Amino acid sequence: MPESGEVLEVIFQFIVPPVNYEKFLQPSMTNVEAKLFFEVADAAKKYDIYALKNICKTVIELQRQFTCPAEVLNFCYKYGYNEPINETAERALKCGTSTFSVTSKLESQELQQQWTRYHGLWCAAANGALDRFQRNMPYCMVWNRLYIVFSNQLKTNPVQFEKILVSEDDLKTKCRLPVCSCKELPDKYPAWFEDIVKMLKEFKSNTKFSPFIGR
Repeated sequence: MPESGEVLEVIFQFIVPPVNYEKFLQPSMTNVEAKLFFEVADAAKKYDIYALKNICKTVIELQRQFTCPAEVLNFCYKYGYNEPINETAERALKCGTSTFSVTSKLESQELQQQWTRYHGLWCAAANGALDRFQRNMPYCMVWNRLYIVFSNQLKTNPVQFEKILVSEDDLKTKCRLPVCSCKELPDKYPAWFEDIVKMLKEFKSNTKFSPFIGR
């Protein structure tokens, strides 16, 4: 077996119970260091260790896609896990910044190409939704401040975008300030925000990462 001693120590605990098995608990995979975790997950698939395979897949879906998305993309691509790979790709989106932080860790050239393509589609969708309203209200100082906040959030953490919605009452208060004289933002803002949310939902529904794999 070519696996390291650390990997073997973990997987054997899912194969051969100790003598005093009544009090034995298999190790938790949630606190395992990332490199070791994916080596163990790989060994579980290789040797078809059923219980460990399912545990690793669950940990990937609930935890690892948030902390090490590139490693999850590699693992899911290797073994054909479509659902986790789609969710992880969504969370790894970083529109407006370099894709190198993800791309440099992807092990397959095909996966690198597909990630670059997927990221490009996202940037086009996000920037299109942002630019349409940026051009329409260049004179509103309140809007310009909000636009910066929304733009940064949409580009760096799109899955949490809806949580930054400004209430209508708060918006009207901002627009009564001396710094703003356009008086149009309370009417235009809800429509713009709904447009962004609609774009996010349509992108998530119509643009999956996994269908690109293998084309």
